[in-house]
Amino acid sequence: MRIGIDIDGVIANTFPLLVRELNNFFNKNLSYDEIIDYDIGKVYNIEREQLVEFAQLKQDLLLDGPAPVPNALECINNLRYKAFVALISARMEKSRQRTENWLQRHGFYWDELILLGNHDKAETCVKLELDFFIEDRLDNALQVGARGIPVLLLDAPYNRAPLPSPARRVHSWSQICKIITSAMHRK
Repeated sequence: MRIGIDIDGVIANTFPLLVRELNNFFNKNLSYDEIIDYDIGKVYNIEREQLVEFAQLKQDLLLDGPAPVPNALECINNLRYKAFVALISARMEKSRQRTENWLQRHGFYWDELILLGNHDKAETCVKLELDFFIEDRLDNALQVGARGIPVLLLDAPYNRAPLPSPARRVHSWSQICKIITSAMHRK
């Protein structure tokens, strides 16, 4: 079994931290549930330049500060002897060391870490011949799913839209583990 997993919003609980920091920085009071679009600039009604400035100032905190998403660690590490695990992120290559440090600090297992520097993950998923891809960004789920790879889209306020097969909405890492374990038993 070959599994691809996004990092931010999937194994790193980045968005609650991001919302808190955006609220403080831009003097807003939005809740996580009000983030109904992945385009955070649109949600906060801020210009790209302002968002870039924020990201540069808060980069270390946003890379180092998130807690793991509940049950992600247990599920991924339970798969360690049964599956190839590729972590596929839109993070920039320059954040590799910080990303590896965060993963190691929290005890995550992985076989390959791919930092693309952009959100175009479909080609990488195809190249890796994945059996599943776990993601939180709707556009990525649709693009990867269109290539015939089953996608488990971890539910979030910013990704709620109908999903065509083979993409499927999931609500927890416990559910993800059940789906993947069941698929392993069928192989």
